[in-house]
Order: sequence, then C-alpha cells, then structure tokens
Amino acid sequence: YSKWDNFEDSDDEKPAPKKTIVKSDETVAVPKPEAPSKAHGSVWNSNSWHWEEQKFDEWGKKRLQELVGTRDFTSEIVYQEMPIAFGWTLTLSEVDGEAWTHIRKQKKIVGYNFTMSFTWTGTIDSGGRKESVGGTFTYELVVDDDDPSISFTCTSSLPFQQSMRKAVVD
Repeated sequence: YSKWDNFEDSDDEKPAPKKTIVKSDETVAVPKPEAPSKAHGSVWNSNSWHWEEQKFDEWGKKRLQELVGTRDFTSEIVYQEMPIAFGWTLTLSEVDGEAWTHIRKQKKIVGYNFTMSFTWTGTIDSGGRKESVGGTFTYELVVDDDDPSISFTCTSSLPFQQSMRKAVVD
C-alpha cells in the first residue's frame, strides 16, 4: 500500500462539502466540571492542596469511652472436657493516645495510636461452685499495626487461665 496509489494529478479542486446545520428547540445542558474530591481542610487551604494536620485526641478518647464503656459478657469455657460457665464485666478504665488527620494534595489520611486499659471482674460457676475472678488487660491500637499488642493479667491462679484470656480478650 502506498499513499500515492489513488493520487490524481489534476489542478481541478473539488468543492468543499456543504455544512448542514440542524436546528432544534431543545436546550442541551452541559454539565459543569465537579469540584475536586472532598478532603476538606481549613478555609486558608484552598482545594485541600497544602499540608494540614488536625488533632482529634479528645474526640477519639471520648468516642472510645462511649463505644466500649462498661459491658457485660457471658461465655462457656471448656476445661478437661468439662463446661464452665463464665460471666464477666469489662470496664474501660483508661484511654491514652492520639488521633489525627492529615490533608495533602486533596488526600485525607487518618491516623491513631491509642492504648486502652481495661479491668474485668467475673464469676466462674463449675458444678455449683462459684469463684470470683478478675484482672486487667491493655490493648494497644496503632493505625499501621495489623496485630494489636495485648497484655493480660488474672488475679486468680487457675489452671484454665488461658481459656479465660481467650474469652475476655477475643
């Protein structure tokens, strides 16, 4: 194939095709371009383009206290093939840490780093014998960490302490 295959060597110009105009009474609405993504910064940060950080420490602590607060749970622990009824109350005793948002180039990044301390008290009912148990555990929650750090203590020395830990922490 060559671009010269159908070439006519003449000086006669062909007339240009006529333009046809179609008139219509309908108005065509042209959509306005949308504003950039909604990563709202301060008034001075037009279009959320510049670096900006906002702290949400107090809000985060208050919100965790609202969500967790004090809760009652019941479970059944199996120890040496014997079911043991376990009921406990979990109380969030202390929240420490920080929460923040970063905005840069219309992107919002949320971050947090909280350490929560819990106390738990409960009773174990095994065949009519009731025993009071209790303890504490801490839960470290970090935005970049997939596995939170958990430490657990129990005031009673019982052979099925690991089963209680699993019931309380999980």
